[in-house]
Amino acid sequence: MKSISLFTVSLFCLLQSFAINKPVRDTVPNNIKNYSKEQFLKEFGKDEISEKMIRFYFYERKRSKGRMNVFTSLTVATAVFGVLLISGPVSGYGFLLALGAFAFSIAFFCSFLEASDNRRKYSPESLYKKLMDYQAGKPLSKRLKRQLKYFNKN
Repeated sequence: MKSISLFTVSLFCLLQSFAINKPVRDTVPNNIKNYSKEQFLKEFGKDEISEKMIRFYFYERKRSKGRMNVFTSLTVATAVFGVLLISGPVSGYGFLLALGAFAFSIAFFCSFLEASDNRRKYSPESLYKKLMDYQAGKPLSKRLKRQLKYFNKN
């Protein structure tokens, strides 16, 4: 049983490292990823839609980082709880509790992956590409238009 628990934890760490290190597909200026919200607004905030898009992307990125932190903590906590239940004296419902802990751990890990994908989707590089497309005259997607319509954070 201990080898299965160790395998689960090592698989979790391996998958987490792959989820974080996704490469950017197209070429964008190297320094764009270090731009702050104010730098984006100053350089690319030419109209109301561009400014709203910049604020939206930075808000979603910050929100995704918070979700990643929460789900990482919950995943590790439930995995450790499951390992402790299995490695200790298992009697009665202990094994079922351990299985439940691992099931919750997998669910939290899937939520972590979704949050990391959102962080990648709302990266400064993708914002730069959307802004360049918009300023070149390409229309925004229906989904982004709808998201911007109801977004009112600063």
